Amino acid sequence: MEWVLVGFRAFIPFIYRIQKRIPNPQNTIYQLKIDPTVASGPFITTINDIVAIGVYFSVASILFFYM
Repeated sequence: MEWVLVGFRAFIPFIYRIQKRIPNPQNTIYQLKIDPTVASGPFITTINDIVAIGVYFSVASILFFYM
């Protein structure tokens, strides 16, 4: 169990370095002077579609297995 903690502690700086290299979308939106409300539209639509597909397949699988 201790080796897991050692590996986890060694992995944290690696994640931190990667996180610093990935640009922050929020800062990019503000630097381009784009309204965040307009910029979040595609993300909301994508999340809505994913949830709808999940609900659709859940209902379909329930109907398929129990009918």
